[in-house]
Amino acid sequence: MYYYSQAIKLLIDNFSELKKIYDDDEDYYIDLPYIFYESEFVPFIEKEIKENNINKLSSIFNFIEDLYINGDEKLKNLIGVSVIEALCLEPDFNYNRVHPYIGKVTKKEFDRMLNR
Repeated sequence: MYYYSQAIKLLIDNFSELKKIYDDDEDYYIDLPYIFYESEFVPFIEKEIKENNINKLSSIFNFIEDLYINGDEKLKNLIGVSVIEALCLEPDFNYNRVHPYIGKVTKKEFDRMLNR
């Protein structure tokens, strides 16, 4: 099981590209995983979508699915609000570009957000 208190560590352990960003502003992000996920992870996801980086998108959405399945309630809420909802609110977001990479639980969250 994953815990909310591990949220930032889990993210930077899985996506080393975000570690330097975190390290540079650790004092700001240390107790604010919602802000780090929304302000850094979401743009990272959007960049990978635009670049159609299939391997990275697969890794991203496997990570998200794993957190939904194995995370505590606070961690699931973090992913729902700071990632899924944030992506859905982006004007250029295209669900069809991520659909092939998402798992069953993540799909339910997207469906809920997109009123499907």
